[in-house]
Amino acid sequence: MVEPLATEFTQLNDPGTKPDAQGRHLLPHFITFSQLVNLASRSYRYTFDEALRHNRFNAVAMRRDPVVFYSLRLRQIATSQISWKLEQPQSVPKHLMNKHARLTKAIEQSIRDIPRFHMMLIALLECVWYGKSAVQVGWHERIIDGHRILCIKHWIPVNGDKIRFKWDGTPGIMVNAAVDEQAEPTDLSMVHWLYDERDRSQFIIAKYEPEDADFFDGELAGAVHGVGLRSRLYWLWHLKTTILSYMLDYLQLTGSNGLLIFFYEEGNAKSLEEVRQAVENQMGQHVLLLPRRRDGGQGGPGVMNIPPTGNGIALFETLVSNYFDDLIQSTILGQPFIVTSGKSSIANYNIHQDAFGRIVKYDATTLEDVLNNELIHRVCKFSFPTLPEDMYPRFRFIIDPPNADAMLNYALMLSQMGIPVDANQLYEITGLAKPRDDEQIVMQSGSNLSPSLDLNQLLKELAAQGLLSSQNEA
Repeated sequence: MVEPLATEFTQLNDPGTKPDAQGRHLLPHFITFSQLVNLASRSYRYTFDEALRHNRFNAVAMRRDPVVFYSLRLRQIATSQISWKLEQPQSVPKHLMNKHARLTKAIEQSIRDIPRFHMMLIALLECVWYGKSAVQVGWHERIIDGHRILCIKHWIPVNGDKIRFKWDGTPGIMVNAAVDEQAEPTDLSMVHWLYDERDRSQFIIAKYEPEDADFFDGELAGAVHGVGLRSRLYWLWHLKTTILSYMLDYLQLTGSNGLLIFFYEEGNAKSLEEVRQAVENQMGQHVLLLPRRRDGGQGGPGVMNIPPTGNGIALFETLVSNYFDDLIQSTILGQPFIVTSGKSSIANYNIHQDAFGRIVKYDATTLEDVLNNELIHRVCKFSFPTLPEDMYPRFRFIIDPPNADAMLNYALMLSQMGIPVDANQLYEITGLAKPRDDEQIVMQSGSNLSPSLDLNQLLKELAAQGLLSSQNEA
């Protein structure tokens, strides 16, 4: 007789070999460095990335660079404009599906009613640059479809550099010590730590790419709570600004008319004074005053002009525009935007679109986790205390797969051939919500069910408007 597989695995339940199920780490992160920083406040240092560690003023100026601002904002806007929905989890029992669907729709409506919600998403996406960002929210209760739901009444952005973390992960916000009596001192400023869950619920905090620093680099240990593109790009940007300063020095030295050299007769004080007066009248020019020995009818006082050359300026411009700026854009957007003509430019555009689309999808996935854990979870917890966590609706961006049209064509062909198609997959591809029993539905004509709308007629109307390919229409 073959023993059940369950007996084969009972040995895994031995308490002596089972992992710690309390959610604790064997080695706390802060002890994995050669030195302990901020031992008094037990918090990570303010200098959690390369920019802040080197120069705080440069860190602020870097965000205002037009190349950085344009590239980052383009990435943020693209993500914030993606359509989204709240979807029901698989754990909802069938007999509760309709009731849970109404609850999900009410919560979704409360999210859509958040003032300037797309701008709130952009504020949270600042974590891509700073490594962390937040919004402080004000809550109020509303009745939506018969449900009393906790909603966001207003919000304000929180700069990522104001967010601090303790060794145990407790977040805090830098504040003015003269105003906040609960603030505690740290290495840079006073911080209001969000110990209380009531205080913590007032903030939605986004983190970007947590990273562990080198064992001998404890000053950067705070990167474990998120490090952004600023830290990745800082030294490249610093080199760019250094070369720009060299170019300005060069232009200042040569001027628009080049370099003027005035000669005076060597050993002749009167000649020196006369030439000096002539030099002082050359306002805005770059002048050298040099002695020159008179040799018969030649030498002595005179003027020489060395015209500027464009080679040096062109070299600096090429380095800044064609190297540094393109590399910064490539890091933020996947590939720099190049406006050209011809087939090669179309190919480059398609490559860029694919890379940029993957980056936007990556940001959208990151933002989904933030909104589910920091927003949806709180709304459900306080609005529906008896609702199990595994039945909380999930926030999801509707990102169309690249072959959505082809997949829908295949589905239509299979259904016409009598081959069954998974309806849930079609809902997933199109981003449409599954209808409730009390909603108007679209059905194929000739179905045993009484349709509210005719599917063939709908397809013809969509094709006439150019919203559906001819293959779909057929």
